[in-house]
Amino acid sequence: MGEVASIRPPERFPSCHAPSICELPEGNLLLSFYAGEYEGSPDQVILGAYYDRRLGRWSEPEVWVHVARRATVNPRVFLGPDGAVWLVAPVNYGKRWCSGGTYLFLKRSYDGGRTWTDLELLVEQKGLLGKNKPLVEGKFVLLPVEWEATWSAAFLRSEDGGETWEVVGDLGRAAGARLIQPTVVRLSDGKIMA
Repeated sequence: MGEVASIRPPERFPSCHAPSICELPEGNLLLSFYAGEYEGSPDQVILGAYYDRRLGRWSEPEVWVHVARRATVNPRVFLGPDGAVWLVAPVNYGKRWCSGGTYLFLKRSYDGGRTWTDLELLVEQKGLLGKNKPLVEGKFVLLPVEWEATWSAAFLRSEDGGETWEVVGDLGRAAGARLIQPTVVRLSDGKIMA
């Protein structure tokens, strides 16, 4: 087995959660996670770190997303359909954590995670959360999400590289169960399994 590394957030953030890692085309890595006083606290930020394969070490975590007095949660970092690195950044605008007030935002990096665009709203639909990375095939993107207030799995689907999105499914409600944080994979026979 290979090397094991530990990334520690700055001391001002005693709690961290929900890591997401992305391998870049040249073999370097990006790591994102959220940190704050506690899960759902209004001081939460999304932190990120960069692994330089040539140097064999991680950078110190730095703040990638901060929205004053709002919890930023469950980041997902991955290679987007446009070739940029995408960071999906949920931000809670609800009165309570997981009450249906979260919006999904997007940041992009065109230089391998060294710099980022400003936050842009990914979809106007409120109340979607999620944790796992999408299936990206050309301009087709299937992003796992859930309806946070009802704990019901769903997906955001785009067939035009993220220009437009459609919410697909309400799987927990259909099954009469609480189903969150779905994941998705393309099988060798061409089928998509979630």
